[in-house]
Amino acid sequence: MWQARFISAAPQEAEELWQAVENRLREALAALDAGTLPNDPHHSRAIRDCMVMHLIRSRGIEWVAKKSTAGAISNVRSELLTDPKQRKWLEIKYLERHGIHAAGREALELIADELLEEARPALDDPKLFWDSVRTHFQTTVAIFATLSLEISTPKPGAGEFLIGNSPTVPLKTGSLMGGPWGGVPLDEATTVIMPLGSQFMASLSKQQAQHELDAEAVAYLNRVQVLNAFKEVCFRPGSGLETIVAGLLPGRPAKPVG
Repeated sequence: MWQARFISAAPQEAEELWQAVENRLREALAALDAGTLPNDPHHSRAIRDCMVMHLIRSRGIEWVAKKSTAGAISNVRSELLTDPKQRKWLEIKYLERHGIHAAGREALELIADELLEEARPALDDPKLFWDSVRTHFQTTVAIFATLSLEISTPKPGAGEFLIGNSPTVPLKTGSLMGGPWGGVPLDEATTVIMPLGSQFMASLSKQQAQHELDAEAVAYLNRVQVLNAFKEVCFRPGSGLETIVAGLLPGRPAKPVG
């Protein structure tokens, strides 16, 4: 599960940021297997930072950036066409470009769209996206540092977890859709989840805890992963989870990927 040129403006700097998290994961995951992770602040922080990384290094943050750009362009267009001073400026630009006076709103809409289309590359600048990713990463690390790490495992016979390509999901209690798709910003989420392989699920709350989950809870968390993934989910061969994935696909909400 990967995307080419996700950070095209500063690939080396981005890789160094991700490695600052990934280099701590081997020991943290070993502590997870040994059952000592929840009581180890250093390793718990590594897992929380890993959750941040997979929240920020995702198609979700890219979609938010594109949506923000589209919203900014829409707002500027509206202001150009409604503010008297801006309309006068459009009339001047229309005359300069087309050699005739603008006749009515359609002419002003035409010149507004021309000017905004020319400005779009600056708004879609990969450097701006990288600056946003880097800022969101640091901000989210600070937010997650105030929360405690919960580790959940399936009860015997309750199944196992799968993982989607947007694995860190901020959720409201009982909801299936979270994060950008579900309209759940971090400050409104009641928890944030991320699978750590087939037998462990990390989540954030105000108090440290460990849980064993029954089959219904495991199935719920797997549905969350499938419904919030962009394109792919992964599961262990022989797990039987392909049946759950196939059953969810017909009703899965369509998500824009461009």
